[in-house]
Amino acid sequence: GEHGVAALLAVAGAVVLAQAVRWKTEAALYVGFGILLLALFAEVHALSINTAEFYSTPLALYLVTMGYLYAWRVPGRGVPAALDAGAVLVGLGVPLAGALSGWGQEAFAHTAWAIALSLAFIAGGVAGRCRVYLFGGAGALALVAGWRTMTYLAEFWWLALGLIGMAMLVIALTWERQRMMLSETQRRLRDSFEHWR
Repeated sequence: GEHGVAALLAVAGAVVLAQAVRWKTEAALYVGFGILLLALFAEVHALSINTAEFYSTPLALYLVTMGYLYAWRVPGRGVPAALDAGAVLVGLGVPLAGALSGWGQEAFAHTAWAIALSLAFIAGGVAGRCRVYLFGGAGALALVAGWRTMTYLAEFWWLALGLIGMAMLVIALTWERQRMMLSETQRRLRDSFEHWR
C-alpha cells in the first residue's frame, strides 16, 4: 500500500545516505535527503492529509538544511542565496496564498500557519544572521496582519475611512522629522547588518 511505498522510499534514502558517507560523495547526500523528503511526502499522502503546508514546510526545511550542509562541507563556502530565497518563497508563499485568498475555517488555518512560519523565519534569520529569512518573515507577518485587519475593517467602512484620514494627517504633520530620522535609521541598519549574508 501507500505506507509501504513511503517505507521503501525511506529505506532507499537511508541506503543512498549511507553510500554517500561511505564514498564521501557530496551530491549523493543531497539526493539521499531528497529521497527521504519524498518518503515523507508519500507518508503524508497515505495519511490523507490535504493541507498544503504539510508539503511546503518540509520542502522549505529541506532547502534550508541543504544550504547549510552545502556551506558546512567546504570551509569558507557560503549558503547559496537562491536556496535562502527558495526556502522563503516555498515556506511562506503557500500559507500566504491561502491566508490572503479566502474566508472561513480553512483561511484561518492558513493564517495560523503563515503567522507561525513567519515567526520561525524571523527567529531563524536572527539566529543564523540571514537577512532573507528575517525580512521575508517580517514582510509575510506584516502582509498577513495588514490584509486580515483591513478585511475586517472593510465591514466598517466609515471606521476605515476615519483611520485612513487620521493616518494621512499624522503623516503630513511629521513627514520632515520622520525623513531625518529615517536616514539615521538606515545608516544604523546598514551598520548592523554589515556582517550578515
